[in-house]
Amino acid sequence: GILVYVFIFIDRILAWSSEINRAIPYTIYYEKDYEIGMDLAILVFLLLTGVLEYSIASFSKFLDISQKLTNYAKPKGFGRKLLKLYWQHIAMLIGTTALIFILIYLIITSSWGYEAQFNETLNSLSIHVCIIGGLGYFFLAWGMLNSLYMFTLNQPKAAIKALVIAIVVNLIVGMFMSRVFAYELSVIGMLAGGLTFFALTLNDCLNYYKNLDYYYYAAY
Repeated sequence: GILVYVFIFIDRILAWSSEINRAIPYTIYYEKDYEIGMDLAILVFLLLTGVLEYSIASFSKFLDISQKLTNYAKPKGFGRKLLKLYWQHIAMLIGTTALIFILIYLIITSSWGYEAQFNETLNSLSIHVCIIGGLGYFFLAWGMLNSLYMFTLNQPKAAIKALVIAIVVNLIVGMFMSRVFAYELSVIGMLAGGLTFFALTLNDCLNYYKNLDYYYYAAY
């Protein structure tokens, strides 16, 4: 949990502490436009938590059901059934993300949206940060879903290692972008970290599915 919070706040700290193209009076200086963009972007992650909760509950349920229905002489069929369920969950995740992006678009552009609630137009910087950050949070959510599968199979080390690597990527890329080009581009570090976390956990997760009968047995 601590590592997740570290990952989420790295880009903000980097953006708030960058002096490129501006003079800030303190070491860390709150940047309103950047924070608004990331606050809108994090809606992607928060609204996807329901999908994550449903997916892992469904996975746990069908693990038990499938092992009772699978012929002991055909263990590979056990993994294939659950892998099909996994991709169904991912389709749900992607579909829900599309709906969330539509909602965020409406918040940005509609008469009842951001401008109506706060009596000011949303800055273009905030919109750009929101788009990039939203993609980063989508990949973070996908990686979190993969990690939940691994935790269910009692394989937490791979997920934690992937998150640590993602944090390092987030920090290095965000530091470079926010110090060389523009402070708001620290969000690209968050996107790069999210992609890294997603890619590493997806690879580990699919490897577990190849021998799911073994990992399921070993976990319990």
